[in-house]
Formats: sequence, structure tokens, C-alpha cells
Amino acid sequence: MRVFFLLSFIAVFLTACQTPPRALSYDEQLMWAPTAVEADVSAWQAPAQLLLLPFLGDVSATERQQRTLYYDDGKGSTITVRLRPLPGGWEDMPERRAVDSHLLEQQQYYAQQAHLKGASSLNTYAEELGAVGLHQARVSTVAYTEQHPTEVWHNRLAATVAHPVFISLLLRYPRHLEYTDAHLHRALNMFLEHNESIWLVEGF
Repeated sequence: MRVFFLLSFIAVFLTACQTPPRALSYDEQLMWAPTAVEADVSAWQAPAQLLLLPFLGDVSATERQQRTLYYDDGKGSTITVRLRPLPGGWEDMPERRAVDSHLLEQQQYYAQQAHLKGASSLNTYAEELGAVGLHQARVSTVAYTEQHPTEVWHNRLAATVAHPVFISLLLRYPRHLEYTDAHLHRALNMFLEHNESIWLVEGF
């Protein structure tokens, strides 16, 4: 009998050991991320419009040194610009690796948000790695759809760096509209042009 209980305990223990750990949420990853480099994200100014979408306002997370700017045309199309300092130790990382890693991180964040809002699936249908923005730095993009019970939303996400700040821009719109990567790059360049004095000072 003791042997039976011992074998049962070992079997349960081995099963528990083989269970893969759950993936950390975006917020949990930030908690364990290295201390960010010093950067004044409040210095970046919001254009009154991006692609004719008016600026609604912004939210700052002081403890994380992050800032999010919101644009909305009131018809379903939105643009979200997120600014955050590079994590500590990333200053000397190759630009390609840093930007592509940030794109993946932001895509994960928005995927989590989509599932929280009821999306049943996400489907990536386009990706562009290695374009160059107005600031002569790498811009990587991805396009994907969100399938909801009664509707489908399209998303185009861009990520780039203007040392010491990561910039991401998400263009989200209903299925019946026809935005392209050209619109995404135009919106990002409009934001960069409006803040030219900042990234020019940084040496771009």
C-alpha cells in the first residue's frame, strides 16, 4: 500500500513538473524588465491630427516612464502612439534587433488587449521589416485582423526608435475601410516631423 501511494505521488509530481509555465502578461514582463534609461517622453508633442484623425488626449504612466497618445475620428478608426524609454542595457543593441523586438513586444500587448475585448482570433497577413523612417532609423511593421463575434477589425502596427525612446503607432480601423502600409508610414512620419527638434538633437 505504501508503495502504491509513493508511486502515485511521484506520478503527480512528475506531471506537475512537465506542465509548462504560463506566459507572463505584458504588465508582468514590465515589472521584471531592466530599469529604463533616462528619457523625457513628455517632451514629445502631439500633432493636432494624424491622417485627419483628431487628437483626443494622452495618458502618462509616471512609474513606468511611458506615454500614450490617442487619435479618433469618431467613425471607428483610431491611432494610438506609445512612447517608452529603452530598457537598460539596450542602448548598444543593434538597431535591427531592438526595433524588431519592440515590434514583437507591442504586438503581444495589443493581442492581449484584443482578447480581453472579446476577439476570438488574430490573423497576421503582412509584415515589413527594415523600412527607413523620416528620422533615418529602422521602422518595422505588421498587419493583422481581429475576429470578433459580429465584426472584423484591421490593425497596422509600426515600431521604431529615436534614441533613447521607442515609438510604436497602431492604426486600427473597420474592415470596410482601405488603409495601407503607406498610410501607416505617413502617420508615423507626420508624428516624427512634428517632433523633429527632439530627434535631430539626439543625432539622427
